[in-house]
Amino acid sequence: MSFYNILPQAEIDLDECAENIATDNLDAALRLYDCASETYKILADNPKMGKKYHSQNSLLSHVRFFPISKYKHYLAFYRPTDNGIEIIRVLRTSRY
Repeated sequence: MSFYNILPQAEIDLDECAENIATDNLDAALRLYDCASETYKILADNPKMGKKYHSQNSLLSHVRFFPISKYKHYLAFYRPTDNGIEIIRVLRTSRY
């Protein structure tokens, strides 16, 4: 079994996404957390599943992204590690 580590900024990002959803639908906001966790587990077991993030910055060369399950407008940005993945950011595809 592989593991995932969530960086503090990714936790903040997910909270902000949930807060935005909660203004219209609290249940959907709470489900976002479950779907994010489910997505992280899948990605930890299949780290190359996400699309590679292309950037001029060489520090981002190993970053990948994948939509949160059932929330296709929210992307988890992560990098593979030796025993799973590290979640770097969680962002909405169209920022406010």
